[in-house]
Amino acid sequence: MAGSQTARLRQVFDNLANVPESAIVDAAKLVEQVAKQGGGSVTINRRSKHRRYSLGAVTHYERSNERAVGATVFGTPTGFWVWKTSGTRGGYSIPKRKPRQGSSRYLYGAGYAHPVRGQIKRDGRVTGRRAWDKVRDRAEREVPQVFIAAVHDVVKGAQ
Repeated sequence: MAGSQTARLRQVFDNLANVPESAIVDAAKLVEQVAKQGGGSVTINRRSKHRRYSLGAVTHYERSNERAVGATVFGTPTGFWVWKTSGTRGGYSIPKRKPRQGSSRYLYGAGYAHPVRGQIKRDGRVTGRRAWDKVRDRAEREVPQVFIAAVHDVVKGAQ
């Protein structure tokens, strides 16, 4: 009787030893899913070609020894995550200057009924919307629940 109880208890502790690794994998998948939902997409316009990039995440796992496992989650593509988190500075502008004799600056473009004279400015500024910060905040709330559920499953399975 005592031997079977001891064997069952040993099995529970062996299963608990595997909880960190399996829970880290589950937590990393959860964070990747949260990043995909929270990131959305970014549209880039280059020479009248629109391209849409989906924002997501990738996990890199590190094992320091046979029992310790770590995971680092990166947003991909990294540059677009930076744009959605902290914004961009802006485009270029051509400042006003003294008019030269016989010439002045005109902007000719498709859709203009006439040339436009004056300062040429392109404001490509984008305000940051804290996208990665929101992913991190949500992950901080939901990842502990993954570990609690993993321990709960091991304990419930032992009964």
